[in-house]
Amino acid sequence: MSAASFHGHMLQACASSNKSRESSRCDRPRSEAGWDDHLKDMSSHSQRKPKVELTIAEQDAALMQRLQDREGSLANAQFENGKLEEGYRRNVKANIFRCNYPIAELRICEMMLSQRIRILRIYIQCTLFVFWIALSIMPSTALSISRPMGFASLRLTQKQYVDWKEREPIDIPNRAGDIDTVFRVRVVGFKEDARAVIRGSNTEGGDFLEVPWCLYDNVLCSMGRLEEKLRIPIMYWRLAGDGMMLPPTTITHIHSFHSLFKEKHIADLRLVPMIALDEYLSQNEKIHGWRVLGYYNADSNCPRQQAHAVFNLIEPVESPSWPVYIQQRKAADYWNSRRSQNRASKHDLGEIGSDSSGRRCRPSSPIFRKRIRCLRRYDYILSPQKPA
Repeated sequence: MSAASFHGHMLQACASSNKSRESSRCDRPRSEAGWDDHLKDMSSHSQRKPKVELTIAEQDAALMQRLQDREGSLANAQFENGKLEEGYRRNVKANIFRCNYPIAELRICEMMLSQRIRILRIYIQCTLFVFWIALSIMPSTALSISRPMGFASLRLTQKQYVDWKEREPIDIPNRAGDIDTVFRVRVVGFKEDARAVIRGSNTEGGDFLEVPWCLYDNVLCSMGRLEEKLRIPIMYWRLAGDGMMLPPTTITHIHSFHSLFKEKHIADLRLVPMIALDEYLSQNEKIHGWRVLGYYNADSNCPRQQAHAVFNLIEPVESPSWPVYIQQRKAADYWNSRRSQNRASKHDLGEIGSDSSGRRCRPSSPIFRKRIRCLRRYDYILSPQKPA
């Protein structure tokens, strides 16, 4: 074989080996970074310039740069794969939580409830412990105050009463100089507790107490004098009589409207504890009724029936003086109405003034003064019970 033919066979074998190497390289699977490098190689081959001979050092540098690029691309690929795996895991956990959301919520509620029950149990234990300490430390006298006490247990000693009066002063008028010993208030107890207090307050051991009252008193003044003997503050008791509880502002002089103090030298009252006031009223309260008047004809020929019908009299008695009474009563009513009308008209015109004391001044009209003198003759109207 000649040298030329041998050289041709060698070139042909090299070409076939290059083709097989390229085909095997194309058949092997490549990663994303490998494909990028392959595309770069293909583009560089397409734009390849005429081959330039490189030195060994330049070839080594190029090889090292290529290796570094490959390592960087591999690290980027691993980083991206790690991010994808982490995101996938998060999505899986979120999906699992969404699927088990009611169960998770129930577990959270159960944990919160158990925690609150534990806190409440600790609070109750602490409260019971503090209460036990208070019971062991507090004296029995302090506990007796919280128990319901009777009316007799409210009575103070003389020293306690003086201290209480200094600490809680109450302005009760006490007209000691004006007290007339003729008028007395006699007080007895309503229930056994009140009777025991009165017996303990009476120096002679009697079942009643007496205090004076004057003509300018009210019930509060008598209560203040009783308080000094009972040594029980007036906020715990009241005075009552004739089925009524007497308010502290009730006037007690003999000209009072109250029947207990009217034309009497001794007023009999009851000492009623506040806790027994409803019981006293339910047992002794009077039932008030209206008095019904009979019907009489005003056109009757009988003067008594005429007076009864016209003037609404109560139980008029028989008397021959009823015609005189009717005449006097009509005249008095007429002048009363005229005086009221005249006074109202004078007041509207501003002719009636006031003096320095605030009292109304009479007008200076001579006609009005004459009418007043005429009216004074009829000021005294005879009683319907006993006409003249």
